[in-house]
Amino acid sequence: MKKVNDFEKKYPLFVPYVIDEATRANMLTNEDLLRKYHEHQEEIQSFIIDIASRFDVDTIFTLLKASVFKMPDEILLSFIKAYLASNEAAKNNQDIMKFYNNTLSLGAESVHYIENHGIITNRAWRDIPEMVIDEEYNKYKKDNEIFKGEILSHNYSALNIKEKRLVVGLLKKNSFGLLNILFSSVDISFRQLIAFLSAKGINEEIINNTVSEGIGEYNLLLLLFALFGIEYSDTICANICHLIKNNRFEFLKVLINADGIASLNEYSADTISIMSDKQLIEDITKRGYNLIKKDE
Repeated sequence: MKKVNDFEKKYPLFVPYVIDEATRANMLTNEDLLRKYHEHQEEIQSFIIDIASRFDVDTIFTLLKASVFKMPDEILLSFIKAYLASNEAAKNNQDIMKFYNNTLSLGAESVHYIENHGIITNRAWRDIPEMVIDEEYNKYKKDNEIFKGEILSHNYSALNIKEKRLVVGLLKKNSFGLLNILFSSVDISFRQLIAFLSAKGINEEIINNTVSEGIGEYNLLLLLFALFGIEYSDTICANICHLIKNNRFEFLKVLINADGIASLNEYSADTISIMSDKQLIEDITKRGYNLIKKDE
């Protein structure tokens, strides 16, 4: 009877594919790989069974070395999940690991998408962030969203990804209807409005029912028009979102009614977080902004 060596005992799944004795010896002293193998043996086995039906020994070893041997646990499990969810053409692509790694650069949402839908092994992988947004849109739309007679579903596909992200954010917060309330008397089309809001960095964190209730619909409209008139509004929008998150609606109303929104460009979110409303008003006044209400 053939004696079972240490490698066969510790890595039985790898025996047919790791042939080099020096490599085997190194793997036997690799405590992290041993741990990974035993903790995720079921997933690794499913992966090996699949690739073993498609590739030769050398290719299988190359895939194992790049994935199981080198990937951290979380990424390895993500890769295996995405691989097993892939179609036959993708599974037969020897470069599938490259396309998975490309998707990693697109962020967590894109990786989660391919874990559910499979790895995309053509140039379409660049479109995954938009696929994520479109999937979210289909999840939250109700098919009756209308802006001043314009049906959302008739316009959505023509939006760019940033504009789509804004629309989906509004849908998720059940705040799409606010656009009609705020801009009912403004001569602007849906596409123009979304493009303008998106270009200014205004999103669902600013346009939502909680903010509308906190500062009032009219003040929210004034806030948006103030942002429309500011050329570089990224810092200001970020600070407004910070104020909203911390329910500092009274201070926000002071700024809106005194044309002081632009003053937020002078502060970081960290500074705003450690200063009280009174301290901020005093400091803004010292910087030359008049925070007396416009109608006083």
